[in-house]
Amino acid sequence: MRILWVSARNISNDLCRTTQITLANKLTELGHELSLASPGVAENSMKFNHINLKQGSIRGFQSFSCARAARRLNVDHDLIMIDWRLALILKKWLNQTGIPWYLVDRGPPADRGILSSLQWIFWKRAWKMAKRGMVVSNGHLTFVKKKTKTIAMIDVISAGVDSELFRPSKVVKERVKFIYIGKLDRNRMVEMLPTLINSKGYCLTMIGSGDVYNKLNKKWGNVPGIEIIGQVEQGKIPDYLANADIGLLPMPDKQIWRIASPLKLAEYAASGLIVAGVKHAGNNVSFDSNWLFLNENIERAIDEAVEHVNDESIRKEARIAAIEKLDWKFSIYVLNEALMELVS
Repeated sequence: MRILWVSARNISNDLCRTTQITLANKLTELGHELSLASPGVAENSMKFNHINLKQGSIRGFQSFSCARAARRLNVDHDLIMIDWRLALILKKWLNQTGIPWYLVDRGPPADRGILSSLQWIFWKRAWKMAKRGMVVSNGHLTFVKKKTKTIAMIDVISAGVDSELFRPSKVVKERVKFIYIGKLDRNRMVEMLPTLINSKGYCLTMIGSGDVYNKLNKKWGNVPGIEIIGQVEQGKIPDYLANADIGLLPMPDKQIWRIASPLKLAEYAASGLIVAGVKHAGNNVSFDSNWLFLNENIERAIDEAVEHVNDESIRKEARIAAIEKLDWKFSIYVLNEALMELVS
């Protein structure tokens, strides 16, 4: 099947691009001819075709510039996948193609203020338009149905992990090493992590970019035991995880995070890490997990995780869970079946 995926997410520098790239690669591996149209430049390791969409630099108008570029695409495909941020803007274009389309929703708007208000309108109307689409969790599914009253068929495509790309970390021998990988922004409550971890005498590595990166780097960049690293290539992430003991999920108990499906949870587990985080549905899994320590107070979760950091059996359990329950193969099967049904 020939698939065109239209997205406003920058494939070069968006920290959340990993899921998009993985899904595109996996669909290609299944024999589909997939073209991803999005801003940025693809890496040679990517298995799908990439079309660079020109994107403006003015925040709040980037989706419009992507949509303008998308309208000029030569569409000769069997199906279109489209991110919710572009669906409403490209409504006329979608209708003119006469091609079945599938809505991609990896999460509702996360911005604040006037921009957020506009995005919520786009998000709700995108679901009103759709006949079928995807969300990332059962909580996300419930949220979409409640807020949009959509009658679309909705598939749950949770974030997963390529287990074979990650290797188990070694049980701690010296100072306990914590790691956080993700956006460094205020919404995720990451600013308090260095203070908390440093006060307990542990080490911390933070990888990512965002609106508090400069602040964190300025304050903690030269403090022994604390590493504030900018965005790195996805291929280097397994090496960082292999040198850590405990992965952190600080995202607070708010609606936007309760309905999420954190990719890094699966990657932490695949690396045999113990995981500590704030207790809510978005940071949890649907099966027994002795390696996952969640608490309303993340400091307590951290203390509990440290108590078990030398338990090699728990860390092996995390790795096994990633392979048997969190691998991408389970989600990609659901997605592939949905796309095939849409064009049949």
